[in-house]
Amino acid sequence: MSFSRAQVAYLQLRRRLTACVSEDVLPDVTIEPPKDPVDELAFLRLVAWSYTVLHETAKLSLGVLRHLPPLRDRSGALLPHVRALRTWTSHNLAFDSKTDIATIRTAIAWFRANCGTGTPSTNTHWSQCFEVLSNDIATLLEHAVRACDAFEDPTDGKGLKEEFERRLGRSWEGFRFDAFVEAACKLLGYSGVDVVPFRNKHLQAWRDVVELSEPDAIDANLTKRVEADVLQHMGEAAPLTGAEFQALLALSTAQEIRACLSAFRGNSAADRKSLLDHIVQVAANEFVPTGEAGER
Repeated sequence: MSFSRAQVAYLQLRRRLTACVSEDVLPDVTIEPPKDPVDELAFLRLVAWSYTVLHETAKLSLGVLRHLPPLRDRSGALLPHVRALRTWTSHNLAFDSKTDIATIRTAIAWFRANCGTGTPSTNTHWSQCFEVLSNDIATLLEHAVRACDAFEDPTDGKGLKEEFERRLGRSWEGFRFDAFVEAACKLLGYSGVDVVPFRNKHLQAWRDVVELSEPDAIDANLTKRVEADVLQHMGEAAPLTGAEFQALLALSTAQEIRACLSAFRGNSAADRKSLLDHIVQVAANEFVPTGEAGER
């Protein structure tokens, strides 16, 4: 089965990158690999394995190596059909979504080109598709191994290693952003936001902030960006509901409630926090029992 060629190439790439850069660069692929016989299940597992390599475990490495020969001769995304195939095999695509329809068309076109039908149904079809995709991912990984030769270049090798290490240090795993989301929600008064899907929606943009910030400015810049995204997600909603403002400040008219809700719009996170703290303090002072008020 030709998949072993891809596995060997991945192992070789791990060996080269460990020797040249760091053992942390390329982790294991731990999902179930395809097995004999080559049928529909084997193809689906190959798609999942290829997607994991391209978009998870080797994403950073390929992002650097693609600018070196022989990978730099490739234009556009690396094996873009893998993403379409993975979405086609793993997601409930909506027929009224233009994006999903485009994905379906891409997958159908790939199947037609490689097994003669847009809807594979026999082991012969799946075997043909398997061979093509196995060759695609194996060839890509073999080219990545060859690109590692650049790290040994006496002129440019040192700079390439330093750039790789710099990018490795800036490639945050998704969970590292969760604390920023939780802090922003707490600061802005929004409870119940599901952190993981919210993080996943903004993950690439937040990684760009980390990538482009000076080391000592990463936390501050990322905090500002996450707070802005949380605010946008909530439509700049006030940190308390109208009913909560009404109870806290003993408001009696709808106009007063609207004023409280609108007072938070357009303000920074720090200003919103300061305003809320002030409102809470005013409410506390306003409703202190008379006997205690005279003692202040």
